[in-house]
Amino acid sequence: MAGQRLAGIVSRSDVIALLTTEWACQVCGQTERGQNPPPRCPTCDAGKNRFTQQAPPPGS
Repeated sequence: MAGQRLAGIVSRSDVIALLTTEWACQVCGQTERGQNPPPRCPTCDAGKNRFTQQAPPPGS
């Protein structure tokens, strides 16, 4: 909501997509979940460009 107006709707598929999108750091292997890769790896401090998106598990 934005004041008294509807600003958007979050669907169940939006939540599932967010929870199943996983990024792996190519330097240390640390994984993070989210729609986009993190700006820096919390373990080795590698930049955003060092993350690759992992394939979702079968059936998700």
